[in-house]
Amino acid sequence: MTDDASLAAQYAADAASMHELRDGRTLRLAADSVASFLPPGPLALLSTSPEGAALAAVCAASRRAPTSWQLIHLAYPPSISPMTRVVMVEPIDPGRGWEAAVRRHYTDAVCVFAQTVVGSKTAAAA
Repeated sequence: MTDDASLAAQYAADAASMHELRDGRTLRLAADSVASFLPPGPLALLSTSPEGAALAAVCAASRRAPTSWQLIHLAYPPSISPMTRVVMVEPIDPGRGWEAAVRRHYTDAVCVFAQTVVGSKTAAAA
């Protein structure tokens, strides 16, 4: 396989994983997994993808601690209270360039990725 073919195959696999979250049961399972990686206390759950925002919303609704969620664009990031911890929630790891952009605005952000693997839903905290 060429590098272009490998990149295309990875993109297709990642897109399929993200689209799986459009099923309610799959979204709930992924949100439960993501929630287990969230730090305690007040949180702002942010995402740059619609699927990540859906995950963030489900997680925010299920927490007892004050928690907001928002779909954002990293070119125009919202200001977050210094008393609130930022957690970036995404269905897949968008890569180093994305993380560098996040860190420019939210240096102490926790990044949580719900990786969808055929037959099992897992989350990885970075």
